[in-house]
Amino acid sequence: APFRNPVRDRVSPAVSRPRNGRARVAMFDMGGRVARTPWDGEASAGDRRVPGDLTGLAPGVYLLRAEQAGASVTRRLVLLR
Repeated sequence: APFRNPVRDRVSPAVSRPRNGRARVAMFDMGGRVARTPWDGEASAGDRRVPGDLTGLAPGVYLLRAEQAGASVTRRLVLLR
């Protein structure tokens, strides 16, 4: 999921889905709590950017996780102000 890192107010990771179905992109703080969920629902196969608004979140390190059909990818995200 390539994206600019560190980020400030917005993130727009590229997510590739191998098939149609339910998908979820979520951001977690280092305590494991969900901080944002930019996408949670049905998605068609292919590549897409998932925009996420980060305003209101504290600066720090977060984990960005994309899940579909039992598979997942997690990337570290650094939020600056």
